[in-house]
Amino acid sequence: MDNLLSLNTNIMFWTWVTFLVLIVVLGKFGWKPIINALDARISKIKEDIDHAEKNRVSSEKLIADQKELISKAHSQSEEILAKAKKEATDAKNEIVEKARNEAQDIADKAKEEVNLAKSRALDELKSEVGKISVDIAGKIISKSLTAKDHDKLISDSLSQYQNSKG
Repeated sequence: MDNLLSLNTNIMFWTWVTFLVLIVVLGKFGWKPIINALDARISKIKEDIDHAEKNRVSSEKLIADQKELISKAHSQSEEILAKAKKEATDAKNEIVEKARNEAQDIADKAKEEVNLAKSRALDELKSEVGKISVDIAGKIISKSLTAKDHDKLISDSLSQYQNSKG
């Protein structure tokens, strides 16, 4: 047990020599490739981060552009809708005004026709009343009438008039 805890300088010397040789060999053949690989990995990671940042900026720009396009499309659709509503209202108003004018023309023509028919009927009535009056006057002049004869003469004249019209 004493042997395990005692310092052996010879072993210590060769351990240090082996350790230094190992460090030199690793430094010459092992550390450089490992460090180069790690540097290449770090460089690749930095490039990927830069690329991702560029993509993020580009994506944000594209999103902003898309939002602007959507906003423009929305405003254009509102303008088109407002224009269509105005055109529909104008067309409706035009149709209503045209219908009013046509209705007024029809009413005016109907009034004109009624007045013309009324005028013709009055002219015809005047003519017939004149004829009846002339007939009655002629009969009165030709004979003297009693009240009974007078009533009979009027009813006969009216019957003749109705037979001639009917």
